[in-house]
Amino acid sequence: TFEEYTINTCIRKLHFLAQVRHESGELKFQEELASGEAYENRTDLGNTKKGDGKRFKGRGLIQITGRKNYTKYGIDKNMNFINEPNNKKLASLPFSVNSAGWYWSECLTTNLNIFADSDDIIYITYRINGGFNGYLEDRKPKLIKMIKNINCQNSKFINFESYFIKNSECWKLHDAVFKYAVLNTIESKECYQRYL
Repeated sequence: TFEEYTINTCIRKLHFLAQVRHESGELKFQEELASGEAYENRTDLGNTKKGDGKRFKGRGLIQITGRKNYTKYGIDKNMNFINEPNNKKLASLPFSVNSAGWYWSECLTTNLNIFADSDDIIYITYRINGGFNGYLEDRKPKLIKMIKNINCQNSKFINFESYFIKNSECWKLHDAVFKYAVLNTIESKECYQRYL
């Protein structure tokens, strides 16, 4: 997966792993624990048919969710992940790992490797999660701990304690600033003012 999706530098791997570790509960879960019912009728995910929420709930190490993403991944892999039981394949190897790399670099409108290169964990979290669930208490600490414990040779990364919303691509995005505003930090208060 690292090779296929160009997650090929130390810092790219650490950013990817920080997100995967959070999303999968330290690689314990390849399928979302919730039923998926909350995704029912979510047209932004392509869930337009009755039962799509449960059928296309989060699966894989980054929790690919929704008919639209299952369809896109299937097209890319020349496979059908829409019909049951094929939809459940995303929760097993090799698809659970491969789909995470695909989502990271192929599915979104931008390749997250670029944001890993600039250490923008705030933007990466927003694109993976759709918000900032687990950012302060889990994703950011995981990344910082890995960076402190792993010597990335030739890495430009030097400021592992300094992640600020104003330095992130998120500062330019209305929806991201709004979602960041719910975090209980000085920065979140600034985001709320910016949103207003």
